[in-house]
Amino acid sequence: MFRISNRRSLAPGLCALLLLLGLPRGGLGQSVAEDIPLSAYATPARQVAVDGERRLNLFCLGEGAPLVLLEAGAISDASTWRRVQGRIAAFTRVCSYDRAGYGFSDPGSSSSTPQQAVDDLERLLDQIPASHPIVLVGHSAGGLYATLFAEQHRARVGGLVLVDPAIRSQLKLRYGLETPAERSLDQMADAAVLTRWSDCIMSADLGADLQTVPACDGRVSDDAPAAARAGLIERFNSPKIYAQRIAELTALNAFMLEDPPSSASTSFGALPLIVLTAGANTIGFFSPETNAKHQAMLRRGHEQVAARSTLGRDVVVPDSGHGIQFAQPQAVVDAVREVVETVRERSAPGAAQRQK
Repeated sequence: MFRISNRRSLAPGLCALLLLLGLPRGGLGQSVAEDIPLSAYATPARQVAVDGERRLNLFCLGEGAPLVLLEAGAISDASTWRRVQGRIAAFTRVCSYDRAGYGFSDPGSSSSTPQQAVDDLERLLDQIPASHPIVLVGHSAGGLYATLFAEQHRARVGGLVLVDPAIRSQLKLRYGLETPAERSLDQMADAAVLTRWSDCIMSADLGADLQTVPACDGRVSDDAPAAARAGLIERFNSPKIYAQRIAELTALNAFMLEDPPSSASTSFGALPLIVLTAGANTIGFFSPETNAKHQAMLRRGHEQVAARSTLGRDVVVPDSGHGIQFAQPQAVVDAVREVVETVRERSAPGAAQRQK
């Protein structure tokens, strides 16, 4: 299964369910230069029709251009950006969204492939009244989706920030680093997590309250604000969510075993591009030697992505695991600010003439 963080933390955002806070007095403003409380995600924000009647849930803050669009990692939703979105909103407009099947977005195709994520993002951007190009920010698998989008829609992307992104063929490369025992544990864990989520769906079909089912790792803490509790349970601990997790990870794993096409090395020209690499990203059952090889493999992959732009660079974030947006949110905000400022400089009157 596609994972580059500790297996006991498959979805870092879910861990923070134990730290729920209430909304600030007066509600959530347009610019929130602090963490956004998880209770802000307990109700739909803006439901955007992208394919007939199918809707994606879009959550925007701030004003200004370029628009920053945040793409969550696998099995995550808009709330994964709650430590950075408010801070980015202090200097430009920024939107996060729930991919199909997550949070308050309608389900899409049952297969949920990376290409379908790219296509949905295109449909969503078609409906957002924003000047182009945008700055696209992606974490983990969302970084892979953002890279695929930039390959296919280069004119729509003014800059990229990739937060410990997944890389092409990552699962295939990782299997090649593992000892036979580690690979066996890897595959057993794959099967176990998918079975657990399937059990959650079956339990719901049998009428069980998923808040009482230990296998359901999206359970919402009893400390959640009463007014937000029902909405948070719908967002994190409903059968729809577990079905989407299974669909996305199954498709993503298959994609990560494929050899990359020639388009995966296409130049992005002088696209402002920053890749953030976690400096302390380990997998619990790997030996120190395998973890070192795994980290080096990811670093090489990140450097190769950064090298696709003449302005690209890879930055290691020390003492951070895979969820950099949680552990070191300011590193993400600073990278986004730098790319946004570069895009603004290019769009300023006379910029094109000065660049000649």
